[in-house]
Amino acid sequence: MQKGIKTKSEKLELLLDANKVLTSTLDLDRLLKVIMGQAKRVVNAEASSLMLLDEAKKELFFDVTVGGKGEKLRQIRLKLGEGIGGWVAKEGKPLMITDARKDPRFFVKADEVTKFRTKSLLCVPLRIKERIIGVMEAINEVGRGYFVDEDRKIFEAFASQAAIAIENARLFQNLKREKEKIEVVFSGMGDGAVVIDAKLNLVMLNSSAKNFLDIGSKDYLGKNISRIVRQFKVFSRWEPKKVAAPGSSLTEFLTKEDRVTTFDLTRRKPKTFILSGIATRIVDEENRVVGYVMIIRDVTSERKEEYLKASFISSLSHKLKTPLTCISGYMPLLREKERLSKLDKVGKNAVRIIDSQGKRLSRLINELLGFSLLKSEALELARGKESLKSIVEMSLKKLALRIRRGVKIVVGNSIDKVPPILVDRAKVQEVIQNLVENAIKFNDKKEKRVEISARPLKGKKFIRVEIKDNGPGIPSEEREKIFSKFYQIEETFTGQVEGAGLGLAVVKQVVEAHGGKVGVESRPGRGSKFFFTLPKVLDKG
Repeated sequence: MQKGIKTKSEKLELLLDANKVLTSTLDLDRLLKVIMGQAKRVVNAEASSLMLLDEAKKELFFDVTVGGKGEKLRQIRLKLGEGIGGWVAKEGKPLMITDARKDPRFFVKADEVTKFRTKSLLCVPLRIKERIIGVMEAINEVGRGYFVDEDRKIFEAFASQAAIAIENARLFQNLKREKEKIEVVFSGMGDGAVVIDAKLNLVMLNSSAKNFLDIGSKDYLGKNISRIVRQFKVFSRWEPKKVAAPGSSLTEFLTKEDRVTTFDLTRRKPKTFILSGIATRIVDEENRVVGYVMIIRDVTSERKEEYLKASFISSLSHKLKTPLTCISGYMPLLREKERLSKLDKVGKNAVRIIDSQGKRLSRLINELLGFSLLKSEALELARGKESLKSIVEMSLKKLALRIRRGVKIVVGNSIDKVPPILVDRAKVQEVIQNLVENAIKFNDKKEKRVEISARPLKGKKFIRVEIKDNGPGIPSEEREKIFSKFYQIEETFTGQVEGAGLGLAVVKQVVEAHGGKVGVESRPGRGSKFFFTLPKVLDKG
């Protein structure tokens, strides 16, 4: 039989030793066994048990026991308030019992299952701040045969440390599981994934990233990301004419104010290789940067295809322009003959068709030329201090001929109140024209309504412009696609009208060139709200 501990100093020394043991492991199963072994020692008990709280079911379960046939207790669960353990968990108070069998709260089944005879009992809650996570019991004091107040104080102190150790072990276990899940997803990604710390040093990367960045078997962990990508040039977006350009530093892109940054990594030799990247800044609760996650993918074929398409469109548009100019040039002569009644009914009808279709073709070619020009210019912006109200008014003036009866354009007072913006006036005008024109022509209602408003964004250097309509709305699966080149929603949904499907692609390109973002909020049958952001003119100093 275990020798009784006689002095308070011996008990305190034993408690200190027990607390040291609690910090020896973060493995939960091992820790619980350590706790139960120490629980017996600190109060000189014959056996001990520990019940953890299942917070979802509000039940206590025996997670680990030491002594006797305690393993059988794992099958037992107690509701809050049931048994001595359930009472302690519910009330949040410790309980000392000299003769357990005389207490009506005593759960006899535990003894029946284990063939163990409980006499004296000391039960205390396991508490993290105000939250109960379980209870701990010391059973049958060896020596005097019952527990005293001094035992309770020692046991409560030990339980407090045990609860913290259990919570830490649980957190560690959860983090370990989450880390394993992330590693499985991380390693299985087709895209390259790179994690770097606040100082831009490499923490982790998957096999795809290793292949893309040609890291090989070298150990690059802890190395600066600029060193890892030194064979690449960094651009906001790769263009063929930028091949000989010096590029920027990846550090410049990562340390921008935007939390999410996009960029292209390009390598010229041994052959052209282009990676599209998106980096997300990770911050803590105090908004301090703790690291970055970068996703990179091979877009070499896509970028080359885009360039060939743009070149083809530009070439084709110019070649179509020449015969179209000839057709348009002869239209005044045909109109004059029509005026002098030198054409019969068939001839007059033919002239009207040639005229209307020629104008339609001209608009399409101008749209294609405009888009290819934007691509070829790589959007070199002629920025200046501009009034949004003035830009909106000019945009609507240019659309006047296309705004027919049944169309109501509402320009909100908020347009007057936003600060001046730093933009390319002509290109932003085109953005507004495209969005308003789309809001009208894709709306099949008799009474069409378009609302234009704006507001400055709090704490940011941008304003947000919104163009809202009462049209058919846009299905969720189409919202990302509509900003792609040559894309229009199928005719059965919108009553598709003429156009090359380039308007929104132009909008996106112009807005992003200004450092802004574009998007849409919409529900089928409830209209759409397109929005985009533009930079404000910042006050000096």
